[in-house]
Amino acid sequence: MEGSYAIVEHVPTLHRLPGYPVFLATTYSIFGHRIAPVLVIQSLLDTLSCYLIYLISLGLYSGLKRRWLVYLPPLLYSAYVPAILSCRIVQSEGLFTFLIILSTCCTVLWFKNNQTSASALSGFSLGLADLTRSGLLPYSLLVVIFARFKNRRAITIGAYLVCYALALSPWVIRNYMTFDKLILSSSISGRALWAGNNPYSGGHNPPLASPAFQRFFKDNPEFVQYERQAHDGRLALETSRAYRRKVIEFWREEPWKFIKYLPVKLYD
Repeated sequence: MEGSYAIVEHVPTLHRLPGYPVFLATTYSIFGHRIAPVLVIQSLLDTLSCYLIYLISLGLYSGLKRRWLVYLPPLLYSAYVPAILSCRIVQSEGLFTFLIILSTCCTVLWFKNNQTSASALSGFSLGLADLTRSGLLPYSLLVVIFARFKNRRAITIGAYLVCYALALSPWVIRNYMTFDKLILSSSISGRALWAGNNPYSGGHNPPLASPAFQRFFKDNPEFVQYERQAHDGRLALETSRAYRRKVIEFWREEPWKFIKYLPVKLYD
């Protein structure tokens, strides 16, 4: 957990969520500190994601006369180049995608059969996804609202919320004990949002040393200091909020670019 994942120079941080580091640590503890087993497991999860998409499609479109449409979503996903490439890199996208698809599959099963076990697994897998890449709390609330709209049993909604909170609890408890604040996300979320929503990078996700970031720092010198404190968990939230304010300013001043950048972010 040393480095940018949780601790930098013995200072606790909020820079990385624990989901993917725990996945890596578990894999290394079983197979040794080698990259190949990680990539193989990620490829297996991606293959399983194709099957889960088929189950989602089957649950949603099984009543159609043109049954071949059920096979279209998994075929499209299997040909999606960014998903294929993410399996060959040690990064969190593959695990996050699998957990999101698993949660969606369980949600479809929950709404179709009103099963408590399906709602519980949906909430728990969504919570694990939120521990891998933050920002899913609004989505979880939308699922609850839709469940109420579909008249799902109260016990299934309760199981969904409890299991979602249970998955998030280690991170939330650690943050509260360390920083005396209720923190659900990582401190990098503001910068990550800015990376695809700014007038400097054209919708791409640039690294910190890229020309896009350097031009941004030149025009906004106060962010140089923000970056210096980004790894200090007690100050990092201020950095994240500053980036979010810049995103809101960008959306307000150049809303058409947000739409223009959507295709770029889809394949970046």
